[in-house]
Amino acid sequence: MGVTQVLIPVLPKNSVIMMDNATFHKKRSIEQVIIDAGHMVEYLPTYSPDLNPIEHKWAQAKCKKRALGCDTDILFALNMV
Repeated sequence: MGVTQVLIPVLPKNSVIMMDNATFHKKRSIEQVIIDAGHMVEYLPTYSPDLNPIEHKWAQAKCKKRALGCDTDILFALNMV
């Protein structure tokens, strides 16, 4: 798991991990690993583009997806977003 092998070893003690509301971030196992390592987990409010800049890119991707009728993976692969 990337959290235990990559993130946890480099965190300063008593860190607060801020996560968005992506489905995989909400897995209880991920949250528990972070808490068991002595850290806290906080979640950003749902759809908070001012706090989570990636939301702007997703908005652009969704707009182009509708206009071009193609998949967002293709848009990102072609650097169209």
